[in-house]
Amino acid sequence: VTPQDATDDDVAALEKPTNFIELGALNVSKDSAKFGEYNGLNQSGPYSIGNFSYRGGDAYGDGNGTMRWGVNGTDLGTTSRQLGANIANQGYWNLGFGYDELSHNITDTYETPFLGAMGGNRFTLPTSFGVINTAAPGTNGLTANQKNSLLPKDVHSDRQNTSFTAGYNFDKQWSVKLDFNHLDQSGAKLLGVAGQKIGGAGVGGINTWAGQTPMVLMNPTSYTTDTLNMAANWMGKNGFMTVAYYGSFFRDNNNSVSFNNPFQTTKPTG
Repeated sequence: VTPQDATDDDVAALEKPTNFIELGALNVSKDSAKFGEYNGLNQSGPYSIGNFSYRGGDAYGDGNGTMRWGVNGTDLGTTSRQLGANIANQGYWNLGFGYDELSHNITDTYETPFLGAMGGNRFTLPTSFGVINTAAPGTNGLTANQKNSLLPKDVHSDRQNTSFTAGYNFDKQWSVKLDFNHLDQSGAKLLGVAGQKIGGAGVGGINTWAGQTPMVLMNPTSYTTDTLNMAANWMGKNGFMTVAYYGSFFRDNNNSVSFNNPFQTTKPTG
């Protein structure tokens, strides 16, 4: 292939885009949070996958217009899917929409005695759990009943992102542009905390705080972030000017997270 041939092929692809639909299937032989960390293939079993791209308008091919439109999708059928659509009248206006997802599969081997949905902000222990042995010297050993209370949890953090863009040219000098993005984040991340425990009787028979025992808990992720970017542009023969506004608005839907203390169920004395 000569450089001239490559150039001609690139130009042809721009003038007459190739529309396509791809359908496929695959099978994952074994569960693996690490293998499916960002591709959505963390569970064993069959998956269907689709890709497509369609573009049209009288600006393509032999047309002499300025209108173009397109729709596309990638990795449909997985949690890393993407969708998009756009339409534009070149030199006058444009509209665009986008959506994408991404899952961060953290672990599928986590076990916990706490009752509560992954991504929630309140966790309790079964009434039959009791407390973990912290008597001096304190073995922190789990009883058979406490071991049977351990439940497996798939821990993951998910992201859904939606975007919108628009632009309009009033004339050769004045134009406006708008970009808006909405981001939802949900799920949980593992958080290591120091769990305080009660030691043996201290001076005067009053219980005292002893060494801390670490715990790994599901810290909920429930975030919403909206970003807005607006601009008005002026362009003259010998200069240009832009007036813009950018705003980012973050919200955490949880203002607290609570867990039962597995080492103590009553207030210590003293």
